[in-house]
Amino acid sequence: METTAVTRQGIPRFLDRFERVVVVLLYLFLVYRFANAVVEAPINAVYLITELVVMLMVLCRRSTDHISASPVDWVIAFGGTFASMMLIPGTRVEAAGVLPEAMLLVGIVISFGAKLQLRRSFGIVAANRGVKKTGLYAMVRHPMYLGYFFVQGGMLLLNFGAWNLAVLTLWAALQIERVRAEERMLALDPIYRTHMQTTRYRLLPLVY
Repeated sequence: METTAVTRQGIPRFLDRFERVVVVLLYLFLVYRFANAVVEAPINAVYLITELVVMLMVLCRRSTDHISASPVDWVIAFGGTFASMMLIPGTRVEAAGVLPEAMLLVGIVISFGAKLQLRRSFGIVAANRGVKKTGLYAMVRHPMYLGYFFVQGGMLLLNFGAWNLAVLTLWAALQIERVRAEERMLALDPIYRTHMQTTRYRLLPLVY
């Protein structure tokens, strides 16, 4: 599949606004569904905060001159972002001990650190808003997604159920495709191609 770069002016304004509206509505729906779960297990509030940050960063993001025009990339990006918001309160896996909280907190530290490096360069659809090569991005090329995997793994152990397992299986597949879509877009930049040679792994050192 070929990924095409287009100027910001080539994207209808209503699509950009629609993206923001959908993000806000889905987040409010997530809060509504997890309201009681936060009372029963306050750690769930940490998850809601991480999703709130994602929403705020989408609302405040910087415009870009280079963004994928592939409909498939848009579907993958939206699906990968919103699938996790379809989680529902479930049953804690008691045998996991404190592992769920540990995974959640580690994931938050990693993803927040990556977000702090991106600042307003954060976006949903594959685009080039500037190449980051230092800090967490010197360890793996997509540290934010690594953090997300820890967070969602912890959430699954805290709220286990068939629905959540199915949702996060789909979510994981979309995240991998999302990483690949971003790589295709960023690889058009010679600076990123050099970064790929110096930072070999996408998500997890020595694995992928």
